[in-house]
Amino acid sequence: MNVTQYDPVDLTGIVALCERRGLAELGADLDRAHAVLIARHAFLTAPSVTSVVAVDAAQVIGFAYF
Repeated sequence: MNVTQYDPVDLTGIVALCERRGLAELGADLDRAHAVLIARHAFLTAPSVTSVVAVDAAQVIGFAYF
């Protein structure tokens, strides 16, 4: 497993994970999902805030911000 900083290339994997967890409304429209994540990007990249994506075998298995 690798944990890296969020990058827009991770979006498809994040949406797929959300759909598997019952959050299908995020995955219905990738442009909307990207906009939601980008809108939060200013917060997610603020000083003292980190957003990460966990990937295992080329599959997103988690994401978080703290």
